[in-house]
Amino acid sequence: FVTISDPHFYPESLMGGKCDAWTEYASSNTKQFAQSEQLMRTAIETAVARNPELDYILIPGDLTKDGEYDAHIAFAALLEEYEAKYDIDFLVINGNHDTNQDRALTFVNGKKETARSIQADEFATVYKNLGYDLAFTRYAKDDENKINGLSYAADLKDENGKETYRLIVIDSCKY
Repeated sequence: FVTISDPHFYPESLMGGKCDAWTEYASSNTKQFAQSEQLMRTAIETAVARNPELDYILIPGDLTKDGEYDAHIAFAALLEEYEAKYDIDFLVINGNHDTNQDRALTFVNGKKETARSIQADEFATVYKNLGYDLAFTRYAKDDENKINGLSYAADLKDENGKETYRLIVIDSCKY
């Protein structure tokens, strides 16, 4: 498996046609949000090219810039595209930039505005085919055994279907 961390994905659809407000914001930030989709595509393509037998790619958090709901939808679609193209599985978990954020932004109206942030209970639904589908258990901490948090565990299998690794994916965010 391969790990790609902290992509801070931000789709072009939220950049407002790269309006002046977006350009000013992006130029004053140290992260490469404008290039995030191409950087992610290049990372995946490179991982697959260098590892022809690749089965799994783990992405441990900070999937999006600041939890923008639309960014998560676009990022999940991008990963599902590559799952289908290369017959690999992605396993994701949220980071501190991914859920319940008050810093989520959009520039779709030509100015910087607050965007809808994905909530923790929506995260596993958006990424249901990207790790949660492989989980044999999810973390539950209350007395009623309700899911509370996004942690999960999955048994990873080799090319013969033999379980070779147990991956424990931890959500350390507070809710």
